[in-house]
Amino acid sequence: MRADWTPAQGRTTCDVGHGVELQSASVYDLLDASLAACTLLAAKSVLEGEAAPIRRLTVEVSHTLDDAGWIVTRLIQVSGMLSEDQQTSLVEAADACVVYRLLRSGSVSIVSLENFKDGPR
Repeated sequence: MRADWTPAQGRTTCDVGHGVELQSASVYDLLDASLAACTLLAAKSVLEGEAAPIRRLTVEVSHTLDDAGWIVTRLIQVSGMLSEDQQTSLVEAADACVVYRLLRSGSVSIVSLENFKDGPR
């Protein structure tokens, strides 16, 4: 899963699977895409606020499933010169993204509601 921001073109995109049809994406692929997009938007907002001189920001997220569980790898790539303070701000913003925090917390509660209309029950 990949999310890109190219300031000069005014483009922000999220590719759900590098050519993989949405119908064949797994639930893990969709979570990867959510993490990539959330990370990109959080980092983008910090970089725009600091008027950072970048050409492109890319976030790639992949995962492996094995006996240890779901292992996620997030790669943040920046084309352009950032000061050390800007790099720190970018990493802090990326780690503050909602999806990242939820996945790291391990303490998500879900309330599931159903509403079946015009059917038996």
